[in-house]
Amino acid sequence: MKRLATALAVLALAGCVSQGPRGRGPVLKRVANPSEVLALDIAQNREAQTVGVLQALKDTAAMNAVTFVPEPVNAKEWLSSASPIPNTNWQPHSVLVSCDGTMGVTTGAIRWGSVDGYYTTVWQDTGKLGRKRDWQWVLSHGDGVETPREASEFLQTKVASCDGEPLDGGIDLGASKQTGQMQSNDGSLVVSWAFGEAGSRKIAVRLWDGTAFETQLLDQVEGSE
Repeated sequence: MKRLATALAVLALAGCVSQGPRGRGPVLKRVANPSEVLALDIAQNREAQTVGVLQALKDTAAMNAVTFVPEPVNAKEWLSSASPIPNTNWQPHSVLVSCDGTMGVTTGAIRWGSVDGYYTTVWQDTGKLGRKRDWQWVLSHGDGVETPREASEFLQTKVASCDGEPLDGGIDLGASKQTGQMQSNDGSLVVSWAFGEAGSRKIAVRLWDGTAFETQLLDQVEGSE
């Protein structure tokens, strides 16, 4: 966790700071910063190479974080008793961030031992406004692929628009046994998930463009026969 803390301390300088009421010192202002969210993902991966992926994921998970095994479970509880996972390494290809910078999503290629796949992680800043950030992941999932995903020449980033007033960003993901939704404080980034029959699931990430929501990411995992 020292590496994660160091990375965040450096990136904190990129946040806006405004002068608070007399005698109360500066107040941090939340802003969208894709580089900050990217650093979370990279630091978590580095930590996994040192202490193991299970411990790294547990250390950075929110108390109510969700993962899929394949059914949705409380991540911290599951990670505490999960069987060892092969050496795992991942590389982010894309970062999506809310207008107010309180939620971000990283997605890219991952490799579990000799198995190639993709992953998506949802990060949320749980710190109180006016205080330092406190980033934790609140949803994580992935799946195997036959052909490894190749990264584009440049990392892809996109930030939600700050114009207008975000309406309900939820999306119908079809028939399912369980569903969930989470969003940034300003509602400009919305993540919806659905768990269906035979372990199938869908994860949708939507960003506000100033007038409507656009689906930027739709992960679909087929259930077992």
